[in-house]
Amino acid sequence: MKNQRLGTEVRREQILDAAVELAKESGFASLRRNQVAERAKTGNGNVNTVFGNFDNLKDCVMRRAIVGSDPSDLKLLSEGIALRHPVAIAAPEHLKKAAMISLAE
Repeated sequence: MKNQRLGTEVRREQILDAAVELAKESGFASLRRNQVAERAKTGNGNVNTVFGNFDNLKDCVMRRAIVGSDPSDLKLLSEGIALRHPVAIAAPEHLKKAAMISLAE
């Protein structure tokens, strides 16, 4: 059972990493399940199995942007704010301000 759980956790990170990469490359609004699955080298069904649904995955992508330290994380957060994504809107004020300032640079 432990090995199966580790496999699920690894698969979850692979899918999330793929989604974050794609969101940074093509934009958060352009994120598509089939592209994430292809990048993560898994099936569309696994995205839903691991995250419950695609909206949950998008929430995790935005959370990753909030805790990230790369300038591209701020850009991703600013896009989430512009799209009124609930996780981005709930981010700490100092991060939202930094994200919006990063757009001007």
